[in-house]
Amino acid sequence: MSALRSDGTPIPADIGQRAAAAYTEAIAPVAEREALTTAVDSLKRHIVYLRTRHTEPVLATLAGQLNDLMAEVRGILGTHGRIVDGESAIDAGPEAVEAFTRLRAVVSEVDALRATQRNVLRDVVDTGVLNAIYQAGHDQFSDVTLHPLPADVKRVIAGTRRRNVAFLIFAAESGRHWIPTSVDELTAEASGAVDIGSADDGSSASSFNR
Repeated sequence: MSALRSDGTPIPADIGQRAAAAYTEAIAPVAEREALTTAVDSLKRHIVYLRTRHTEPVLATLAGQLNDLMAEVRGILGTHGRIVDGESAIDAGPEAVEAFTRLRAVVSEVDALRATQRNVLRDVVDTGVLNAIYQAGHDQFSDVTLHPLPADVKRVIAGTRRRNVAFLIFAAESGRHWIPTSVDELTAEASGAVDIGSADDGSSASSFNR
């Protein structure tokens, strides 16, 4: 004999199966959403891993190109001296003018390397962290914390002044102009920084046109 409800109607014999089916139907969309969310999160982590893994060879290539350019600049300086502008190049003669023209071309090549470097880092490093690193110049010069950069160099880094031959000469002579070959190397360089991104107070000596 079937059990009866309070109103006297019989309770179906398959009530348990009906309840289980209704429960499964109700939770299926939730389970699907959770599974999809988990899959998307996993994919995002995997993409970051892949990007990071493939970032290092690109950064290493850029670093090698920058090192070659800095070596070329030092070679020009060794031959022609510190020709920081067109006037001094003209005074030094035709070969110096040709060398100065090459230095100006190197400035453009460094600009291109830096643009590529930032495009690579943008995909694998938090924007806020990158901005602090960029403001301090850790992506362009090593030992920034222990050896602060001159005020005019900081203005170039801040984007308020364009790179020029004088900046290029300082960079080559400093021995600190670099492109970190990995995200870990970059963040390690910046990790000991004090007051990253602080405003330039102009107290550092000028490096241009010495």
